[in-house]
Amino acid sequence: MASRKLTLTIVGDASSLERAFRGAKSAGKGFDRFFRNLGTGAVIGGGMAIATRGIDALTGAVYDSWEAFKLQQKIAAQSKAVIKSTGGAAHVSARHVDKLANSLMNLSGEDDEAIATGENLLLTFKNIRNEAGKGNKIFDEATKATLDMSIAMGTDMSTSAIRVGKALQDPAKGATALRRVGVMLTDQQMKQIKAFQASGDIMSAQKIILRELGDEFGGSALAKGKTLEGQIGRMTEKFEDFGTSIIGNVAPTVTKALKSIMKAWDKTEGKPLGVRVSLLFGDVSKMIEKWLNAHQADIAAAGGTLGRALGDA
Repeated sequence: MASRKLTLTIVGDASSLERAFRGAKSAGKGFDRFFRNLGTGAVIGGGMAIATRGIDALTGAVYDSWEAFKLQQKIAAQSKAVIKSTGGAAHVSARHVDKLANSLMNLSGEDDEAIATGENLLLTFKNIRNEAGKGNKIFDEATKATLDMSIAMGTDMSTSAIRVGKALQDPAKGATALRRVGVMLTDQQMKQIKAFQASGDIMSAQKIILRELGDEFGGSALAKGKTLEGQIGRMTEKFEDFGTSIIGNVAPTVTKALKSIMKAWDKTEGKPLGVRVSLLFGDVSKMIEKWLNAHQADIAAAGGTLGRALGDA
């Protein structure tokens, strides 16, 4: 793999903040040494000129990561809730739902949160479950079939998940519904499905439906993943996941830090604004440096993850 270098330059007029940051000069000296020693392949260039455009870009990135983090937490909570409410009928964990969504995102470039949302809908159908034995992971196969069908038919993951879910929950009725939306199940297949269901062998009936879905739509996710759109989507998702992983790791620390910042600001009450800002940034700079030093290994690992993502692109 060819080596790559990611250069980040933050530019702009920082005159309005120069005086404030002078008070933090001593604490800030450690930043450059710290990043040079991480060995993650990231180069912070162009100095530390913080200005309007740089702040706007950083704020936007943090906001997007924060929104994605909240969505991930919401979906994960929903996975746990539906697994609990159905008594774990699918024989999968919330962690399995997340890993499957991530693997299918890597395959297709589709949004892993959208995939996981589709999985959560499939979880509501109690007859769709992973069982022991080769070829018996019906839930996993249903998720893959749903994604392929969604891409091939141009529908969202949730719509396809409901269609596939209904078909696999009650194959005799569901197969008829699939025919109405263009899935070409033959009369012979319909008879087999009804016979299996009548004998209580739901899984065999489900496999006929999944096999037909595979014949018609199988490989759609993989094919999309090889296109430019799929590759861009894949890279976008990797950067988003990188940002949310950082948010998840620092959220408890940020909460604590915000309280400290407010206390520091309150201590400067009555002083001129310029002095207050200077003192505040000095305290913040020291807190940041302290946190960076305490989490050096975690940041280096995150940088390695980003480097691998770039290398895989």
